[in-house]
Amino acid sequence: MINHIFSSFSIEKLDKANISIEDDKLFSTEYQDIYYQNDFPIEESTYTYLWKSNLIQTISQKIFSNVQESAPSFNGVLKSLEIGFGSGLNMQVTLAGITAFRKLQEHLTKLDSEHIYAQALDITLTSERVKSQVERIFRSPKFEVFYQHNTRFSQFLKTNFNYTNSLKRLNNYFKLDIKSLSKSLFTDKYINSFVEELAPWYGDFFINRIIEDINVLVKSEVFKSNLADLISAVKQKFIYQYVSIEKYPIDVNSLEILHKKFFIRDLSEDCLTFYFLSLYSLLKEALTRNVSFPTIEKDDPALNSYLNSQEFNDKFHTTQTIKDIKQLRQKILSNIQSLDSFYLNLCQSAFVIELTCSILEELIQDLEEVKAEILCKLNKVADRLIDKSDISESSSFVITSGQDLVNIYYDSVEKVFAEYALSLGQSSFDLILLDGFDPAKNRDLWNSNLYAGLGFFAKDQAHLTTFTASNLVKRGLTAVGFQTYKASGFNKGTIIQAKFSRKEMLLDFLNDFYTAWDFPKRKALDSLAYDFSLEQANSFLAEKFPYYNGKFKNSFIGRVNQSLVNKLYQIKTNTYLPAKVFPYRKVSDEKINSLVNGRGKCEVLGSGISGISTINYLKDLQIDFILTDSFSKNKGSINPIGLVYPQLVDDSSELNNLHIRAFLYNKAVFAELGDVAKPSEILLKKKSKVIPNYDWQFVDNLSNKFYKIQGYKFYVNRFIHQYQQLNKLILQYDLHMQDKANYQAVKENILVRYFCTGAGIKEELQLDQIGFSSGKVSYIILEDLRKVLEKFFTEVDLKQSVIANLTKIESYCGKGYYTFGEVILENEISPRMPNNDIRSKKEVVLFGATHHNGKLATEIGDKISDNLVNIQNFVSDLTEVFNLNLEDSAKKQLESELLNKINSYQEDTIFGTRVNIRDRYPILGQKYDLVQYNQVLSSFKHHKYTSEFKHEEVKFDIIPDNFYLGGLGSRGLNLAPLLAINLINASLGLSLSLPDHIVEKSNAYRIHLPNLLKGNK
Repeated sequence: MINHIFSSFSIEKLDKANISIEDDKLFSTEYQDIYYQNDFPIEESTYTYLWKSNLIQTISQKIFSNVQESAPSFNGVLKSLEIGFGSGLNMQVTLAGITAFRKLQEHLTKLDSEHIYAQALDITLTSERVKSQVERIFRSPKFEVFYQHNTRFSQFLKTNFNYTNSLKRLNNYFKLDIKSLSKSLFTDKYINSFVEELAPWYGDFFINRIIEDINVLVKSEVFKSNLADLISAVKQKFIYQYVSIEKYPIDVNSLEILHKKFFIRDLSEDCLTFYFLSLYSLLKEALTRNVSFPTIEKDDPALNSYLNSQEFNDKFHTTQTIKDIKQLRQKILSNIQSLDSFYLNLCQSAFVIELTCSILEELIQDLEEVKAEILCKLNKVADRLIDKSDISESSSFVITSGQDLVNIYYDSVEKVFAEYALSLGQSSFDLILLDGFDPAKNRDLWNSNLYAGLGFFAKDQAHLTTFTASNLVKRGLTAVGFQTYKASGFNKGTIIQAKFSRKEMLLDFLNDFYTAWDFPKRKALDSLAYDFSLEQANSFLAEKFPYYNGKFKNSFIGRVNQSLVNKLYQIKTNTYLPAKVFPYRKVSDEKINSLVNGRGKCEVLGSGISGISTINYLKDLQIDFILTDSFSKNKGSINPIGLVYPQLVDDSSELNNLHIRAFLYNKAVFAELGDVAKPSEILLKKKSKVIPNYDWQFVDNLSNKFYKIQGYKFYVNRFIHQYQQLNKLILQYDLHMQDKANYQAVKENILVRYFCTGAGIKEELQLDQIGFSSGKVSYIILEDLRKVLEKFFTEVDLKQSVIANLTKIESYCGKGYYTFGEVILENEISPRMPNNDIRSKKEVVLFGATHHNGKLATEIGDKISDNLVNIQNFVSDLTEVFNLNLEDSAKKQLESELLNKINSYQEDTIFGTRVNIRDRYPILGQKYDLVQYNQVLSSFKHHKYTSEFKHEEVKFDIIPDNFYLGGLGSRGLNLAPLLAINLINASLGLSLSLPDHIVEKSNAYRIHLPNLLKGNK
């Protein structure tokens, strides 16, 4: 975290970043894990968090596997989990690497495999090219510039790019890789000296022999076939999600300076590094996949002849590093398999480096394009990050940028793990990144709760990387199922890497500290201090509960967070009740892969604000879709200009927080919508009994009566019309009646359906508890309003009070609401398909809205009475906001004048239907087999939840591949974009930005289950 914030450190800079740290704690040598880089923060992050994390290598392996296996094993979704977001440098480095990889995919399609094969054959003509790369790896001190007379890089240094930094570090990266390999293979000092200090001389035998084996492989059909697979593999698309957790955000000024002046500039200039590593990774996979090399055995005659030769003896004596040549020979023979593996990896890397250089000569002209793409990507993400950084309360943020997604959760790790255990997704992360804070001084983070959570979220064989080298961390990770090993750090001795490979150890660990139904263990964990030993825990049990037979089997680093451990264990064992009664299930991996790669499409039903928000995100993800709508007049999105703001008027702090999360996402999205969304000050009357305790920059506490919010005016019908035109809205009824054959054609190959049908959701989900409320807004042309008001107020009053303030306080929400803006009357007053014959573009004031509870829009037809109600509320709001005094008779006359003017307009707004749910939570999730649901859960009527509860009996069918979004009511403009993202993420197996309890409360069956369990259904 801190280590990435500034390129050089000072207490003043740390203070500016709102980070409190004492001067004497800035550096630590106790574990060699505080990794403060004074000069090379980007290089440090690139090596550790991009390269050593195995991100690029993992993508290469996964896309290759889909080509070479009959059924795709990679579904096209890759996820990383980072602990410690800090300044966001690791995120930007990762996105730069991913962007370069995606551009390389495009560029490689210009080449054919035969051409790459010819380049590889050319390298086999002489062993010197590979040997020279081996020499460079071993003889390159940190950041030594490549020798221009003997490196192929010199051939393309004529471009405008400053490659110096990239070229300095690439050999060092590979040297560190080789050092990491030697750390994992060798413990003997003789052998370590042999491979690290003297390898270019002593390794001649191994290097020559392995280069011969590589040459044989390169000429084989296997390698040729792998290169053909490479060209097929790079055509695959994938979605990448970067998930990060940080306790405290850095202030917005520091973020802007860091990203705009340093990170983005340097990362875009360094595009060669990312491009090179991507190409290297793909070619390495092509060289080594499905290949076995001959091994060298200790009784190999050629090996023994070499070890006893005068050449070996002479080289040994010239170095004077190792005193006993006989002992060295014995050590080499006893470590022969490890040495063989070491030199094999070394020579493979050297060959692939040489091949990478050869191919780069032909792609070098594309690097300007890579640089531009990285700049665009990183600037977009930085803008959205900076725009969201006014947070001062726990929350989560979503940043979407094409197929690259970023989710940031600001709170303690344990709290995020507990609140988002299901939303983040168990066993769903391919990579885990841990920043390098000193474990001894940050026990609130580095403890067994963290390690258990990481095991819970990790996929089998997930790769973990961290800056720290602490044995405390190594021990904690091992206890929950990670296989740990040490690797070379960028500017230090070692770092920890790990693979999650023993999930049974995680389950045993969680079970050991599971206390939901175990009172003795619960009391023991409540009483024990930090870092209790196994003996202490069991002694406590024996003393306090002598008749208790259970025992602890594991030690625990830190203090057990029982609520977290209990929840993780229940989810792992499929006994977590909310997940049993309100489940959701992603579509199959095969279908996800087809959607991501354009071999299938989604159908979005409903072209209102929910449906448009859904296709907007699908377009971002590059997933094909069709947008359809039914022949229904019970529309939800009927307001020409709506207001978007966090509705801080609910008596539920959770709902208020949900609205704030949605609004923060919209702030970034609306900035890109042009004239569809315009900033607006909104005066909001306080209605809630619970005044939100939020210190947001966009909210001012004006008085006991009002908030002032920096919100948006949203031109709803304009927005919907634009998307309907761009995305060719299909009216199901019309198409089916006119052309049945074409109707069937557009419906082919639909893999997933998203139902955003407004009032239709009640019938689709078959839930009687869903109600309706219908109504309409009214409008008056601003000039007409002025003329009417002139009859009731003096010119001075109008100029200084009403009209002036009406446009100054742009929007208001109280008894009703009002706002003003310029609309095209024929196209935007009612939500019909656009009319190209545009006659009237007017400034209007909109106000309303009426409410007819329990009725659909089609059941109401008296527009005059609804317009009158809206006018009465509008006049009441005007007099309250502007402190106007009107006699009752004058007020009645004003209302009558306004009504006459409105009724004279040719265009009028229409009635719309809102879904009305008592708890005001949305509907987000899937449809269940309601007959099964009722049968299964009715057997638990009035039952108290105990340890004897039969979880295995709670089983019912989820209707597959159908997902629902609705019930938003008047809150849809603010909620729909964020909820659409979470709905699609749930369907694709991506992490959600909503905590588990919000997802549970948004399940449609939450309004059905209580009545069922009470015996009312």
